[in-house]
Amino acid sequence: MTNITNLETIEKYLAESLPYGRDGYAQVFFDLSDGEIIVVLHDTANDWTRYRSDDIIDVCNTREPITADRLTKLVETAVKDHEYYKQVEQEYYKNLRSM
Repeated sequence: MTNITNLETIEKYLAESLPYGRDGYAQVFFDLSDGEIIVVLHDTANDWTRYRSDDIIDVCNTREPITADRLTKLVETAVKDHEYYKQVEQEYYKNLRSM
């Protein structure tokens, strides 16, 4: 199980902040190093955030508030996907070097 340190705070923040304008949405990230969920609000679909840290992974984009239970499931899925793709990438480069 993934340890999320600020789950209730984020659930409340999303409930109070969304919907965010006519075209707004929230990007939800998870920091693997400290277990915190990070939310970035955007007021247009043309804006987005990308972290250049291997520890911060993308969880989802949403225009609607998300419950704590749903956030937990989304984070757990994102962590599993991240671990899987990291393993696939490592195997790919290992096989590439052995050719």
